[in-house]
Amino acid sequence: MVKSLHLAISNSKERDHDAHVRFAMVLSDSFLLCGENRSAQSWFMHSRYHAITLGDQASIEALQYNRAAFRLARLRAARCTAHVDDDQLSMLRVEIASAKNLQLLTRAAALTDFIHLCEARFLILEQRYDQAIDALEKIRGARPFAEYNFNQSFIDLEIAFCLKWLNRADEAREI
Repeated sequence: MVKSLHLAISNSKERDHDAHVRFAMVLSDSFLLCGENRSAQSWFMHSRYHAITLGDQASIEALQYNRAAFRLARLRAARCTAHVDDDQLSMLRVEIASAKNLQLLTRAAALTDFIHLCEARFLILEQRYDQAIDALEKIRGARPFAEYNFNQSFIDLEIAFCLKWLNRADEAREI
């Protein structure tokens, strides 16, 4: 993220909407990961403004997806050490649905599998392990995922985690 920020800053001019989109998007994502929702929203809106000014549909879709994905990452990490309250889960549910609806509306396919992965991981957060296993199994064969965004072994680990919570320890060990 720091490299992306440096690149955007070094190439931006006052009216360089592309650089502003990228810069603000990275800041928004960073704040989401830190749980700083107000700052994240402010930079989200800044990025969105510049993306709309450009007519950059891909960035608008990425912004919507990133908001769901980075908030999900934050809540998954938080769940390891603390209770995640229902309000946070409700907000995340809406953000995932918004990202999915935008994909359907624009008929874009670039982030569809990533959104399905978010939905599966959200099911784990909700402790709906049977449904999460089904969703993760469907994702197992999905393509294309960039190597830096997807790891089959991690999907297997998530399935094993769900199986463990369903008291299916032998199956979890097999995976």
